[in-house]
Amino acid sequence: MVEAELFVSNQSDISQRWAIVEETGEATYLYLTEPGSMKPTSDAFLFSKVILESGAEVQSIAESGMPPPILRKYATSQAQRKSTNEAQISFKWSASGEAVAVLLEDEPFAAIAGGVSYSKAVAAEGPWGVPWSESALNEF
Repeated sequence: MVEAELFVSNQSDISQRWAIVEETGEATYLYLTEPGSMKPTSDAFLFSKVILESGAEVQSIAESGMPPPILRKYATSQAQRKSTNEAQISFKWSASGEAVAVLLEDEPFAAIAGGVSYSKAVAAEGPWGVPWSESALNEF
């Protein structure tokens, strides 16, 4: 098991779900857990230290048990970021506590809402979620 390089969490008082931002290896994701548990039920891609060029690279990293960085054909210009720190991360919960957005430097960047994973790092719908939509914030 690889230790996370960054781990920031916040729990909804309403749903008892946790939102977790975790950087492990070359990729950083937002996770939303089951109520009262740290077991993730959904994830949203935040950013990668590297952008991968081939599906074979993604598969190799995934098979090693690490969350994969994004593949170039799905990446926006915001998908690559060398690092961040806890002070740059905050969370915004929906009133029900069933949806969460992560803010980087006070700007909404990714969200898990209605079973959909949105991210400003994602250019095209695929394994890393769907492109950011301001409508994602309607839950909040």
